[in-house]
Amino acid sequence: MRPRKAWMLVLLLALAQLLAVASAGGPDEGRLLRRKVISFLTCLGIFCTDSSDKEDAVEEDDEEDEDDDDDDDDDDLEVKEENGVLILNDANFDNFVADKDTVLLEFYAPWCGHCKQFAPEYEKIATTLKENDPPIPVAKIDATSESALASRFDVSGYPTIKILKKGQAVDYEGSRTQEGEGPEPPEEVGGRGSLPQEGRGEGNSDIREEAQPTGLAAIPAGMSAVTLIRINLSWTRRGCGHCKKLAPEYEKAAKELSKRSPPIPLAKVDAIAETDLAKRFDVSGYPTLKIFRKGKAFDYNGPREKYGIVDYMIEQSGPPSKQILALKQVQEFLKDGDDVIIIGVFKSESDPAYQLYQDAANSLREDYKFHHTFSTEIAKFLKVSLGKLVIMQPEKFQSKYEPKSYVMDIKVGKLKPVIKSQPVPKNNKGPVKVVVGKTFDSIVMDPKKDVLIEFYAPWCGHCKQLEPVYTSLGKKYKGHKNLVIAKMDATANDVTSDRYKVEGFPTIYFAPSGDKKNPIKFEDGNRDLEHLSKFIEEHATKLSRTREEL
Repeated sequence: MRPRKAWMLVLLLALAQLLAVASAGGPDEGRLLRRKVISFLTCLGIFCTDSSDKEDAVEEDDEEDEDDDDDDDDDDLEVKEENGVLILNDANFDNFVADKDTVLLEFYAPWCGHCKQFAPEYEKIATTLKENDPPIPVAKIDATSESALASRFDVSGYPTIKILKKGQAVDYEGSRTQEGEGPEPPEEVGGRGSLPQEGRGEGNSDIREEAQPTGLAAIPAGMSAVTLIRINLSWTRRGCGHCKKLAPEYEKAAKELSKRSPPIPLAKVDAIAETDLAKRFDVSGYPTLKIFRKGKAFDYNGPREKYGIVDYMIEQSGPPSKQILALKQVQEFLKDGDDVIIIGVFKSESDPAYQLYQDAANSLREDYKFHHTFSTEIAKFLKVSLGKLVIMQPEKFQSKYEPKSYVMDIKVGKLKPVIKSQPVPKNNKGPVKVVVGKTFDSIVMDPKKDVLIEFYAPWCGHCKQLEPVYTSLGKKYKGHKNLVIAKMDATANDVTSDRYKVEGFPTIYFAPSGDKKNPIKFEDGNRDLEHLSKFIEEHATKLSRTREEL
């Protein structure tokens, strides 16, 4: 409704109320007041001819033509509600959560018995959290049809409950009843989780310093069940140059990781003072970093600067093996064929062999991709019995003649390059276009359009922090037909142009129209809406032309 029409409607309602009051008085008084009101309305043109309405109709017809292109987008972004629970999908998810502080999400499957049993409780939770101050949206996502979202949030079973806190997802593993989840939201919703106060080192409130040989056993005692399995220990030696170089980066990383919900604690031990601990964990050089999960030590093989430590530890905090739920996933692995993939087939999570498999996967998670399944259908497809492992290896040359014929086929153009790519999104009308390996050339390299492309990793904490800002950026420039705001999971898709080098996450490039071979890298440390907008407007060829024409 236009402002002018809204103003007129308010005026009409006010005057109608005035007429009603006049009618309550004497007949002469009422007639006199009604005449004055009608005379006033006539002067305003309300009781005159319909010429203004006709003009409005012409204007509306013109606007309808302009808005036709946006109607489909609006339909796709509409969020429906079912018994108090919001229904989200690949198309409307980013748009909906962009401005929400906290959202409770359920990933479900229509055929899942546990999901059906949980549905009434989840609806009660939605009702309770709606009355919260401020209200907390409760939503559900069909993981079988919205596969992109299910993959993005590492959904490996049903129902999976996630708490989205300022764009950052946290697993919820508490009670699944209205009493457990509703009246008093989990700590992750309220944001009350924090690193314990006791035992922190002096001079840095975010690194735990263990000063006694028994301190290692004492670390888990003061932490929540979630953070128990994620403890870093850094042995620092007095006079050690590498230790001194690592110290400030380690402290910055500790501060960053302590803000997560749940936090990922970092700790340090002086190997000179605690010789027994150093011997116990075979420390032979300084500094040595170890990751602890459930009391077991694993080597730290990640970067040694702030952002590298943060991203590496966030990735390490996830499960070492991902569950395969559908046969289609196995078929995708077979099509891909680029990496060695290990699949364990087990009866259930309580299977002793499954527990051993998880331990092995933790040790080798950086070298191989581990998956597991409890599906008899998948076991039958793979032709293996329960408790067995399947190793999928990329095809190799089988004879001395094949390399020659392969090279010749490439030279004459008979072979097409194999591009690693996620499935092409069926619906890609959101404010931020999703690019995959197969669509990189058609979207990013489109010579007629300016494109801002973000390369991200699903496990990257900085990418998750950027996501709501990037979605807002997409909304801001959605009306510009010749400018595309896009993103691409660089861990799951090939970048088909070597001009777009990705050496860390997130990496952002601006690909100007007509000059795709010379992209401009965004190197400003401030990845906020203001600086990203300024970057676009400095380099966008289409936006600048529009200004000149105006």
